[in-house]
This record gives sequence, C-alpha cells and structure tokens, in this order.
Amino acid sequence: MTSAPGERALAEAAGRVSASLALGALCLTLSAPLAATAAPALNAPTDPNDSPLVQELLRRTEEKREARVQERLDDYNRRNFKDYFDVVDKGYNGRTVTENDEAIRAQLDRWSGKEGK
Repeated sequence: MTSAPGERALAEAAGRVSASLALGALCLTLSAPLAATAAPALNAPTDPNDSPLVQELLRRTEEKREARVQERLDDYNRRNFKDYFDVVDKGYNGRTVTENDEAIRAQLDRWSGKEGK
C-alpha cells in the first residue's frame, strides 16, 4: 500500500520539526550549567555609599547648592521683575535713598554687568 505524496511530505516535515525540537532541547540542556556560572553583569547596580565617584559628585553638589538656588532666583527676578526694578530705580526724585533702594541698585548693576566698574 502506497501513501499519497501529500502524506509523505507531511511526514517528512514532522520528522524535521521533531529533529529541530530535539536539537533545541539538547542545546538548552547543555547551556543551563553555563548560564548558572556566568560572570556578573557589568551594569549591575551598586551601592552609592561604596562608590567614590558618587560620593565626590554628592559632595560637589552640596557645595554648590546654595549658589545655584541664588542663581535661579536672580534669573527669575531679572526676567520677571526687571521693569519693576527699573521704575523703582528711577523714582528717587527728592526722596531719601533707603537701604532697600541701594540693594535694588546693586542688583541692577549686577544684572547689567556694571559691578566692579
């Protein structure tokens, strides 16, 4: 009894698939011990307390924190309130200059780059 050509092709394909699966299972079996003994990852997270680089960066950040806060505040005031400070600065007609007026004048000089001239 002969089988149809389609059945033969189907049987051959099934044989190839089962051979591929057997080969895959063999590869997995052989590679499992290797995976268990693999070297640690290069990008593994580390404890920041153990890293001298992180400690140095934290130290420099803390040193400059107040200066950066003051820079942001000065920049905000310069962008948003320069018109106000200019009006206050020009309004000295006949009045006494207060300590606050002097501070405003000094700030305007810093913003315009006239400090130290």
